[in-house]
Amino acid sequence: MRVLALIPARGGSKRLPGKNIKPLGGKPLIAWSIEFALGQAEIDDVVVSTDTREIAKVARQFGADVPWMRPTELASDTATSVEVVQHALSAQAALGHQYDYLVLLQPTTPLRDPAMFREALTRCHQAAGAPVLAFADAHPHPGWCFRYDHAGRLVRYVDLDPGITRSQDLPPAFAISGSLYVIGVARFLAEPGFTGADMQGVFSTNRRYDIDIDDEIDWLVAEALIRQPVRASAP
Repeated sequence: MRVLALIPARGGSKRLPGKNIKPLGGKPLIAWSIEFALGQAEIDDVVVSTDTREIAKVARQFGADVPWMRPTELASDTATSVEVVQHALSAQAALGHQYDYLVLLQPTTPLRDPAMFREALTRCHQAAGAPVLAFADAHPHPGWCFRYDHAGRLVRYVDLDPGITRSQDLPPAFAISGSLYVIGVARFLAEPGFTGADMQGVFSTNRRYDIDIDDEIDWLVAEALIRQPVRASAP
C-alpha cells in the first residue's frame, strides 16, 4: 500500500499575501503540514505542488519533495483542487511513481490529529478507496443562518421545527474542516472529486484541529492555539 501526501501551495493569496511561507509559531505555515506528513509512518512520499520557486525552496528545506512545478494555469483563483490533484498524479506517474492512496493536506490547516489521519486511512482502505474527509461541528449552525429570497426578504437557509428556539436543541450539523482528504487513487481517477454518495467522515474532538486560515483573524487564532499545549482527551 503506497500513500502519497500532496500539499498544494500556490503563490497567490489576496487576503494574506505570501501566507504559505509566512512564519507561524516560529516556522513557515507550510512547514506544519510537511512535518505532519513526514511524521506519519503510513505515508511514503510527501510532495508539494507549487508554482513559485520561493515556496519550493522552503518546502525542500523542511524535507518535502518538489520534483516538478505546477503550471501557471493551475495556480489561478479559478483552478480547482481536483485539477491540481490530477496534474500531480500524472506528473508523479511520469516519474515512475504509482500510489494506492492520496492524502491531500492543505497548508492553511496547520494543526492536525495523527489519530484522525490513521482512522481516515483505515476507513478509506476498508471502503475500497471511497473518500474520507475531516469534519467539524458547523459554526455557526446552518439553522441560525439566513439568505435573501427572490423578494429580497431574509429567510432561513434551512427549515427548522418551529419549536426549536435553543442551540442545544438543534440537530447535529457538520462542515468540512479542510484539514484532511483521503481517497483511493484508482477511485479518484475513475471519479475525480472528493465527495460522493459513499463519502465518509472523521470528526475532531478538539477545535484546534479545525482552524482553517483564510484571513488575518484566522491567523491570530492559529497563533494563539499554537501557544497552548494540547489537552489530553478525557478517558
